Amino acid sequence: MVELLGVEEGLANAELRECHANAVKLSWLRDRYEACCTEQQWEFAARAYLIHLVGYTIFADKSATSVKVCYLPLFRDLSVCDGYSWGAGALAHIYEKLGDASLAGTKQLGIFITLLQVNVKP
Repeated sequence: MVELLGVEEGLANAELRECHANAVKLSWLRDRYEACCTEQQWEFAARAYLIHLVGYTIFADKSATSVKVCYLPLFRDLSVCDGYSWGAGALAHIYEKLGDASLAGTKQLGIFITLLQVNVKP
């Protein structure tokens, strides 16, 4: 987070502690994005936007309020991340979460449901 989002180490550690995991709040990322844009730090802003985007859509979880920072290194080199197989990653994530949702006692589906919608032609 220090290197890829331009956050001071103390602030990064505080955010990680607040989320009680290896994740950051989506609201924190939005604030970081705005700060980077104000300071014209475009690469940091792009990374904050992209990690927010994948955390809110492709790799969404039941919390719907945070994203794991393990996805951040995917955006280290912004010139190559468009070549990643995002569709395959999304399918693998959905497959894993559907398995979790099939367990007895599960009350929520931990994915961005729009990715499951299918256009059925009459």
